[in-house]
Amino acid sequence: GGQGLNTGLGDAENLAWKLALVAEGRAAQSLLDTYEAERRPIAEEVLASTSAMTRLVVGDTRIARVLRNHLFVPLMNRPSVQRALWEKSSQLKVTYRRGPLAGRALPGRGLRVGDRVPDLDCVREDGLRTRLHSELGPAWALLVMAPDAAGHMTVVGRRLGEGAAVSLTASRLPAPAMLVRPDGHLAWRGSSPADLDLTLTRILERGGAR
Repeated sequence: GGQGLNTGLGDAENLAWKLALVAEGRAAQSLLDTYEAERRPIAEEVLASTSAMTRLVVGDTRIARVLRNHLFVPLMNRPSVQRALWEKSSQLKVTYRRGPLAGRALPGRGLRVGDRVPDLDCVREDGLRTRLHSELGPAWALLVMAPDAAGHMTVVGRRLGEGAAVSLTASRLPAPAMLVRPDGHLAWRGSSPADLDLTLTRILERGGAR
C-alpha cells in the first residue's frame, strides 16, 4: 500500500523545517528532539498495522483464511471501509495533538494544534486566489479571516525570519488566526499576537517543552 513511502515523506517534511530553523540559529537544538517524539509513534503504528494486515491477507492459518474470505473481503467492498483504509494508508489524518509542540491544548471537537490543516481555498496579499498547500513548504502560512494581519506577521517575521511565512485570508476558520507549519500541521490558533509570540517562544527556544 505504499505506507512505508508515505511514512518516509512525512518524516522528511517533519524534519526539514526543524533542521532549517536550527541551522539558521532561530531555534534551539532541542527542537530536533521533537522529530522523534512526533514521528516515532507514527512509524510504530504503521509497522504494527501493516504486519497485522499481511498476516490476515496471507492467511497462514485456517482461522485467518476464514476471516479473510468471509469477513475481510466483504468489508473491503463497502465504500465507507475503502475510504477509511485510504485515509489510513495515505496518512492524511496523522495528528501530533499529543506531541511536544502541541502545548496544553484543551480537548474538544474541530481542528486542534497538531492536526493536519485541510487544503483551504485562500486569497494571497496580492489578491490572487490560491490553495493553502500550494503555499506551504518551505514557507509557513498565517491564515486570517480579515486581511489585516500586520501584528501577527510582525511576530512571525521576527521569530521565524522575514519572508519565512505567507499571509493568507480564508473565509472559514475555526479561529481568527492560525499559523500552519511547513508540513501542513497547525502550530497555533487564536487571536492575540502576544499569545502567538509566547507559543513561538516555547517552540523555538525550548523545543516545545511545557
